Amino acid sequence: MVLNEIREKEPFDANFEYGRWLSSPPAGEDMVISGMSGRFPESDNIHEFRDNLFNKTDMVTVSEKRYKLDHPDVPKRSALVNDINKLDGGYFGLHYRQANNADPGVRGLMETTVEAIMDAGVNPSELKGSKTGVFIGYSCSDVENFALVGQTESQKFAVTG
Repeated sequence: MVLNEIREKEPFDANFEYGRWLSSPPAGEDMVISGMSGRFPESDNIHEFRDNLFNKTDMVTVSEKRYKLDHPDVPKRSALVNDINKLDGGYFGLHYRQANNADPGVRGLMETTVEAIMDAGVNPSELKGSKTGVFIGYSCSDVENFALVGQTESQKFAVTG
């Protein structure tokens, strides 16, 4: 049943019914989540994050690795992800300007997507031509505010795809 059919049938409950359909797909439409990955404050992967949670590690720290703390609008403590400027652009077939100017969130999404596929025990190159989907949502970037300081125009490589 597609969303439009659900809306015609139950216009006020369309979102609820569509969510129910997604969580209980018909036979032959099964979905499998078999790999995971992530970047979290002071945690380069899901295993470090788990360990930090279990050990009650404070991942909100005082750090000047990105912002000067003497500015009144910058909080003294923050939860920052490590190594946001690293990306193996060659692996992803990116031009060096794309890799160097990509939004750190996009860099992380690209890397963690590959890590999640590998965590599932699959070689990413084996997925070509298969019926496999990787679905990601991303928003909220304050990087452009910092990237444009001293420049007259954007490099237009922040979000690459």
